[in-house]
Amino acid sequence: MVLKLKGKNRRLFNDTLLDVALVSPQLLLYLLFLIVPLFIGLPIVFTNMRGFADHQRTFVGLKNFYDLLIRPGYERNILYNSIYRNTIFFIINYLTVYLFGLSFALLMYAGRFGHGFFTIIYLPMMVSQLAIGYIMTMLFSKSTGSLNLLLLQLDLISQPINIQSSAGSTWIVPLIVGWEFAGYNLAIFLSGLYSIPNETVEASIIDGTSYLQRLRYVIFPQMKDSFVIATVMCITGSYQIFDQAVALGGLGGNKNVEFVAIGLWKFMFRHGAVGKAMTMTFIIGIPLFIFALFFTKRQKKMIDRGR
Repeated sequence: MVLKLKGKNRRLFNDTLLDVALVSPQLLLYLLFLIVPLFIGLPIVFTNMRGFADHQRTFVGLKNFYDLLIRPGYERNILYNSIYRNTIFFIINYLTVYLFGLSFALLMYAGRFGHGFFTIIYLPMMVSQLAIGYIMTMLFSKSTGSLNLLLLQLDLISQPINIQSSAGSTWIVPLIVGWEFAGYNLAIFLSGLYSIPNETVEASIIDGTSYLQRLRYVIFPQMKDSFVIATVMCITGSYQIFDQAVALGGLGGNKNVEFVAIGLWKFMFRHGAVGKAMTMTFIIGIPLFIFALFFTKRQKKMIDRGR
């Protein structure tokens, strides 16, 4: 009996060692490129550092926080306006996660489409995000844009859509980004659907449940991890949008697409204010991390309540 227990413990130890060996490369990269730079950049928040080669930086205390959060001016406007635009973008983009990703996943899970459909939906992920941004500007060009000309021909709009306008950037940009990442979200939700035991779905069908009832009480509660992953990736991705904004003139004066990443770039490379850029990172990053934890926890409770 003792030898048998020792054998079990040895197997458990070997399995744990294997798990650690498999996880360690990703964990090491995560520590090196995310956690370590975070602690390296923390002291910069309290300095007037102008560039990465600036050796004359001095300690300024909480001045960077005061300039960004309280003192009226250009710097505070960049912070608050970029947060506002990115929050609107996140809300609409989050809806596209379910409008495209979850809907397509449910269609494939029901057997309506095969693997070829997945390939087609995933193809936009293979295209550069900067290229997607330039394609958007061409499709919605006032005089030669294919989509504008088509909508005008069908009398669906009275004048060409200006994608660089406030309304165009607010609605069209997150929809295009949602379409681009539809394949990525499709893969997340599809993996969650395929992990559901068929016995639970078949039992609910025998009990006479409708399709919507099966989704609410059987399928979605077993997909909590997929919902959490999709939510976290959407939150982090929404506040990192940069390439599409560059293509739409974010670095050239188009205020309507000055998202958080554009604001950080301007502080660091145009105004030579690395200290303020790092401060802006902490001001946005820490509340965003707390919001992601709260939102995903709340989401899990809502799914459990639906059982």
